Amino acid sequence: MTVMQLHARIAAGEHSRQQFKRTLQHIDAVAAELVAFSNSGGGTLLVGVNDDGGISGLDTAEVRRINQMLSNAASQHVHPPIGFLTENVLTEQGVVIVVTVADGIAKPYLDHQGRIWIKQGADKRQLLAREEMQRMFQRAGLVYADIVPVTGTTSDDLDEGVFRQYLERFYSEESDLLERSLDAVLQNLGLGDGSEFNLAGLLLFGRQPQRWRPVCSVKAVVFPGTKISDTCYLDSQDIGGTLYQQYTETLAFIKTISSVPPIRILIFKDRLEMISPGHLPDSLSLEDVRLGKTNRRNPMLAEHAFRILPYRGLGSGIPRALEKWPQLELINEITGNQFTARLQRPLPQWTTLREPDVSLYGTSLMSPITPLVMTPLTPPVTPYMSKLLVSLAEYGSLGNHEIRQVFNLKDRRRLRETYLIPCLAAGLVEYTIPDKPNSCLQQYRLTALGQRWVPAVKQTL
Repeated sequence: MTVMQLHARIAAGEHSRQQFKRTLQHIDAVAAELVAFSNSGGGTLLVGVNDDGGISGLDTAEVRRINQMLSNAASQHVHPPIGFLTENVLTEQGVVIVVTVADGIAKPYLDHQGRIWIKQGADKRQLLAREEMQRMFQRAGLVYADIVPVTGTTSDDLDEGVFRQYLERFYSEESDLLERSLDAVLQNLGLGDGSEFNLAGLLLFGRQPQRWRPVCSVKAVVFPGTKISDTCYLDSQDIGGTLYQQYTETLAFIKTISSVPPIRILIFKDRLEMISPGHLPDSLSLEDVRLGKTNRRNPMLAEHAFRILPYRGLGSGIPRALEKWPQLELINEITGNQFTARLQRPLPQWTTLREPDVSLYGTSLMSPITPLVMTPLTPPVTPYMSKLLVSLAEYGSLGNHEIRQVFNLKDRRRLRETYLIPCLAAGLVEYTIPDKPNSCLQQYRLTALGQRWVPAVKQTL
């Protein structure tokens, strides 16, 4: 490092990856600094620089003493030992020692008193919160969340029928296993400890997993616009059950709606966001996952889930998604501790709904003015939507029960998914009580846009 480069580094000031020290006096304090850097992504210690950025410099004797102190601290006052590199930069004021500490690969690192230090801004702090310690141990591969026992559970909380089917399908050749007690089988397969479920066993085969772990669920919401701050929404569902049940119900929810810290599925007018708690492990970057690299956080779940879900644990999911949908955006939020996959919904390139011209539809309502750029998820106005528009034009406004009577429908879900949600999403129909979409007094009426479309859609009925 040249003097000019050193000045540029100093001009950037102190931050989570850079610390100034005029000198080093106490070996325990030095050990704490090394531990904090190793636990927090690595960093640089500039010794011979004042807190205000002024260079104080070190003489030859100080350089020897500090290098010896660094060596002793990194080998005898921390566990496990920490590797580092030093470089002496000669300035007009004296020598500045540049100490470079890499991101540790054997976290967590502790000082000789057993304390864990991490960086917080330009300073450091001791790690004391149980949740933070648990996350660090999980990242280090010392503890896996899926094998932690779920206190209070027993084999009575097992869906025995589903579990027996699983055993007969995949372990039928191990006859001795099938003859053991449920607790023994669960323990043998790594799904319990002989008396209680662990998280993997609960989520795969438990009767009511959310009774014990409410956070292990999916919250799915459909917004009419593009902002999460919208005060009303078109549909919502809390999806619980086992992992397989959550997978199938979430997929059904997304497909249904697309035709118009739990995992969150947020469907906006212009995009779909899947938000998973927990950012990528330290060993993985966004580029890594795009290339198919993987790091199993929950190995016990993975060992059994690949037989139940369309999942193989090979890291091929995101590359396959990017191949099908190159516009897929991946967002790794370390400070927010979450990972987001965002898909922009395609916009059909046909006559805009906002300025319909009835004269254009002499032969067919669906005749586009411009050729399609991409295949849309749904046509702009389906026959069911057309019926609802014409009926609202005739009656003025109708409630759920009245609409079902008009169309002789018994299924509320079909009414919502086939008639109401597509019209609401297209801006053709609106609530009479927009602040309370689920009100028992709620009715539906045409918007100004819907009224302009009525003459055109009548020709298709």
